Amino acid sequence: MSYAYYSSGERDEETNEYVRPKKWDSKVSGNILLDSESEQNQTETAISLPKEFDSSYYLEKQKKAKFDADIWDWIRYRKYAQAVYEMYRNITYNFYKKYAEDIEDLDFPAFINKDSNVNLDELAKRLDNAETELSSQFYRNNRTVQAKINRHKTLENLQDYAVKTWIMYHILNHSMDIPLKNSIRFKKVYESLDESDAINLIRIYRGCKILQRNYRIYVRPNFMEKQGHYLYKDVDIKEKYDSLVASLNGITSKECEDILQDIRPKIADIKENNQDLKNLIMFYHKYDDIQRTVWEIKRIGQEWEQNKGWYVFFDSSYEDGKDVYIRGENYKRFCEQVAKECKSLDEIFQADIKKIITELDEALQYSKQAHDISHAD
Repeated sequence: MSYAYYSSGERDEETNEYVRPKKWDSKVSGNILLDSESEQNQTETAISLPKEFDSSYYLEKQKKAKFDADIWDWIRYRKYAQAVYEMYRNITYNFYKKYAEDIEDLDFPAFINKDSNVNLDELAKRLDNAETELSSQFYRNNRTVQAKINRHKTLENLQDYAVKTWIMYHILNHSMDIPLKNSIRFKKVYESLDESDAINLIRIYRGCKILQRNYRIYVRPNFMEKQGHYLYKDVDIKEKYDSLVASLNGITSKECEDILQDIRPKIADIKENNQDLKNLIMFYHKYDDIQRTVWEIKRIGQEWEQNKGWYVFFDSSYEDGKDVYIRGENYKRFCEQVAKECKSLDEIFQADIKKIITELDEALQYSKQAHDISHAD
């Protein structure tokens, strides 16, 4: 696996010339200010860097700028680039050390710091401050960062580094609670299973449905805004996350959808012709909705405790008049039936069903009093 950098280049707005940067391996020298906190007496160190982290790029743009606002844009972007660089070079090794199978085989760029004893929280604060200053610079004149990026491919690439840096950071400190290892483990399982076997097909179906739910819940379009990084509201977070998953040899969201698309006819055939496995398939088909029902019952129960409202169990994200509590009871009965039918099957299926039954039971017990009182005649 190689981490050599490739950029598609940019069309420079001053010369209209399309420039394609060389890759990292070419040993092209660049200059970056390593002390991002100091604005004076700055010491620059020559090092082989991608263009996005080369201070001379920003200084040259600043020099050619014709308006004060444009000058300050490049000043802020240079500071932002320094903060992204420091965060990226220090977090990358830590991230792959935790999640990669064999980190010794990974080809990191020379500028990556392999010292694990780094205060990532402090670097995150510096990057956050640089983002705030950059945002303020554009908001002050009623302009958008995206408009600037659209004119400079280098800035788009820099933003890409920043987004991936934040994703790695939030995964490492668990503020982004994505079970990343599910994608990595499932890849191994998927590649080892023979699809001609019905149980193996259901294992694959199970893995895809669980992974699909993980992506839907945790990799949301507004994730970066939720984390307070407002510069990235237009970024496709799923694409950036998928690129990290791919670099760890995991199943990406696109691959997950492709696998499901491929096995659906086979799953449908098993469901139609094998009554013993029909309900197990239906369990995983309904898996996401059962989890949603558990969440709805708990949410509405909490709301009733706070507001003592009437008929709150009809007030859910399901259609009007749908009692989500009754829905939960029906799902519990269904899952208990599936559990009986699956006693002789893989323990992994039994564990999934048992866990869901427990979660349904806890939610129903928690909200039972609220449901009874709110539905009393």
